[in-house]
Amino acid sequence: MNALGLIEVIGYPCAIDAADAAAKSANIKVLGISKVGSGILTVQLSGDVGAINSAVAAGAASASKVGKVLHTHVIPRADNQIVEKGIVFLADKNNTNSNHGGLWDKSNAELKEMLLLNGAHDEKQLKYMKKEELIQLLQQGKDETDGAKG
Repeated sequence: MNALGLIEVIGYPCAIDAADAAAKSANIKVLGISKVGSGILTVQLSGDVGAINSAVAAGAASASKVGKVLHTHVIPRADNQIVEKGIVFLADKNNTNSNHGGLWDKSNAELKEMLLLNGAHDEKQLKYMKKEELIQLLQQGKDETDGAKG
């Protein structure tokens, strides 16, 4: 990944508008839209540094006409681990590149049950976690187990 562009907005229509304008303005890839919470969403883009700078500016300008843009940010040489480790959540949760297998298909209750069976967490700790956080915990446990085998 050359560069990672982020546009944080309030509201889904605003996020879609930002992604659309960004994609139309430069040769970039829209990685996805992540729900942060309380109506806040982050549009994630990748591509060449110049294209990402242009796309983030165009996306933010267009989205500001629809709603509120909270922040924009460009990481010029983002490390591939950001996407590989699930820090950037792809829009297509079933994408084989997301390294989460079929975890996105499971309900929060199923994910919590898997973590409880693992024994590393208690129910109070998991009660208010979002799906992304639960999957990260499961993935961390898998990585630690895989590392012990090697």
